[in-house]
Amino acid sequence: MHRVHTLIVALLLAGCGDPVPPAPIQNRVPVTVAVAQPGELQLFQSAYGSVGALEAPVLGSRVPAMVVAVLVEEGDAVTAGSPLVVLDSSTISLRIRLNESEILRVAATGRELEQRLAGAEAELVQKGLELGRVKEMLPSGHSSQNDIDLADAAEKKAAADVRAYGKAIEASAYAIEELKARRRLLDLELSWCVVRAPDHGVWEVVSKRVASGDVVEPGSPLLNLILRSPLKGTVWVAESYLARIDLEAATRLDIGADLAHLELVPRALGFQVEEQGRSLPLYFDLPNRSGTLRPGLSLSAAIPLKASGQGLVIPRRAVRSRAERHSVFVLEDGVAHEREVTLGLGSKTEISVLTGIAPGDSLAVLGVVNLSDGQPVRVVGEAR
Repeated sequence: MHRVHTLIVALLLAGCGDPVPPAPIQNRVPVTVAVAQPGELQLFQSAYGSVGALEAPVLGSRVPAMVVAVLVEEGDAVTAGSPLVVLDSSTISLRIRLNESEILRVAATGRELEQRLAGAEAELVQKGLELGRVKEMLPSGHSSQNDIDLADAAEKKAAADVRAYGKAIEASAYAIEELKARRRLLDLELSWCVVRAPDHGVWEVVSKRVASGDVVEPGSPLLNLILRSPLKGTVWVAESYLARIDLEAATRLDIGADLAHLELVPRALGFQVEEQGRSLPLYFDLPNRSGTLRPGLSLSAAIPLKASGQGLVIPRRAVRSRAERHSVFVLEDGVAHEREVTLGLGSKTEISVLTGIAPGDSLAVLGVVNLSDGQPVRVVGEAR
C-alpha cells in the first residue's frame, strides 16, 4: 500500500510542470465583440400626443341672405380663394343701382348749384359797382343816403347768395363722397355673397352647416374647415426633462399605426403646464400634402436630449447586471475576464461606462449571459 501511494504522488508531481492545454475551439463560447470608445452618447426622451389642426376656421356669413348654392361636399380639398358658398345678392345689387342713381342725382344738383353760384357772383359784382356809383353821386345831390343804404343792402344780399351757393356746393360734394363710400361698402358686401376659402394653404371641408334655400344672418356658420397641410403635432414632455431637450435637433415622429415616420425640428415649446403630469406641450408642423394624415391620430416622439460625453460608450447588451452590480467581459487572448464597471447615462441600445474599463478594450456582447470569469471564448463577429 505504501508503494502505491508513493507512485501516485510521484505521478502527480511529474505532471505539475506541464502547461494546461487550451480548450478545443468547438468548446469555446461563441461571442460577438465591440470595442469601448470615447464618444458622445445621444439620448432620447419618449413623448406622446396627437395630431390636430393648425387652423380650423368656421366660415360664417357676413350678410343677411338666402343660400343659393353650396359648391363643396364634406371631405373635399379646396385651394386658397376657391368659391365655396353662393348667397343671394339681388338685394345688394338693387341697393347698388339705387346708390348709382342717387350719385347721378346729387351730381346733377351740384352742377346746377355751380351755375347759380356763377350767376350770384356776377350779381355781386354788379351790385358792388352800383353801390360805388351811388356813393360817388352823393356829393352832387344826384343820390341820397337812402339810395346808398338800398344799394348796400342789395350788395350784401348778393354776397349772402354767393356764400349760400358755395356751402350748398360743398354739401353736394360731401354727399357724393359719402355715396361713393357707401358704394364701396356695397361692393364689399356683394363680394361677401361668394364665400371663399382663406387666402393661403390647402383646406379640407369638415362639415357643411347650411344647404341651398336656407336663410342666414351675419355670423351664421356656413362651413367648418381645417388646414390640411401643415397639420399640428403636439406631444407632452415631462417638466423635469425641459433643461435637457435639444430643441434645435430633429425629433423622430411616428404617426398612427405605422402610417408615417418623420424627422422634424420642433416649431415651438408651449408654456401651458398640464398640472396632473407636470408636462408641457411641444409643437411640430406636420407636412400633409397627400392628405393621408388626419386630426386625432396618435403621435409618438423620440426627442433628442443634449448629448453627454461622459465615459466610454459601449453596447447596452455588453453589460450584465445583477442586483446593484454591473459588469462586462473584457477579451484578452481568447479569454473573457469579468470587470466590474460604473455606469452612466444610457439609451435603449448604448450606455456610457464611467469606470472599470479602458479605451480600446474588446468586450463580449452577444453570448455574455453564458460567460463566467476566465472562460475561453470564440469571436464570431463584430456586434451590431
